[in-house]
Amino acid sequence: VYLMRDAPPTVAVENAYRTIVPSKTVPIERCGQRWGEVVKAVRLTHIEITGAGTCRSFAEPDPHRPCCYVAIKKLRKRVFQPMIERGCPENPYSEISLMQAVADNEHVLGCIEALEDDKYLYIVMPYLDGGELFYAIHPNDGAQPAYVTQAERAALPEAQARIYFRQILECADFLHSRNVAHLDISPENIMLNNGRCILIDLGGARQVPVAADGDGKRALFHPSEVP
Repeated sequence: VYLMRDAPPTVAVENAYRTIVPSKTVPIERCGQRWGEVVKAVRLTHIEITGAGTCRSFAEPDPHRPCCYVAIKKLRKRVFQPMIERGCPENPYSEISLMQAVADNEHVLGCIEALEDDKYLYIVMPYLDGGELFYAIHPNDGAQPAYVTQAERAALPEAQARIYFRQILECADFLHSRNVAHLDISPENIMLNNGRCILIDLGGARQVPVAADGDGKRALFHPSEVP
């Protein structure tokens, strides 16, 4: 499956993607409903063609060089849009806005670009190859006998846990310094990339308001409830 921005011939389009099939997809579920999934894709190489007119051409990456992988969050509009209208606190459109505004791909996962068609919203993100922090904590979760205790399941050494915990605090501080509250920090919403923790999933995050008196102090905002 190929994905590319639809634009007039006079508008430059630099990116195109091909999803990798077969590949592992990660389902996205909210409030008991399947919003969509995250798929792995490869960014195609843009080719400049000289001559009359404008021609967009893309080719597969050079097999002798490392591929540029991306992750694409593919969300079903018919599922998530009615929930947003009912007041669901998770909003993919505000997530895109926050990712583009504050993410640096070192503390918080950013957005390369966002695309949509009649059925889906696509959020294209850098690919993180380390997996969820959850599986670093419990690499054999679900594969061990029921009598094995939770403490015995934990395989992450304390020294490494301290490193990850410090990195998580740095990521949260990065967001807070930009007046953003994540509101859903969990091992499932933390990815590893080159051994470093990165916060993901800003769908439920909120921009923290600042007091109107101009003193720079943060103000409270009303809590959100899932419909």
